Amino acid sequence: MIDPIFGACALVSLVSAVMVVTRKNPVYSALWLMQCFLAFAVIFFSLGATFVGAMHILVYTGAIL
Repeated sequence: MIDPIFGACALVSLVSAVMVVTRKNPVYSALWLMQCFLAFAVIFFSLGATFVGAMHILVYTGAIL
């Protein structure tokens, strides 16, 4: 049985990754990328990797984006 939080975040990250590629406006693409990064961080938190999830939010979502 799949965890519902994991399944929801996986679906959100898949949809937002598709939206990153298909948007013509780079600002909207960056916002979808931020949503994808945050969904990845929630997946890491739900798997018990709190340090990796926190670093993902700080480094990727905060610094790169």
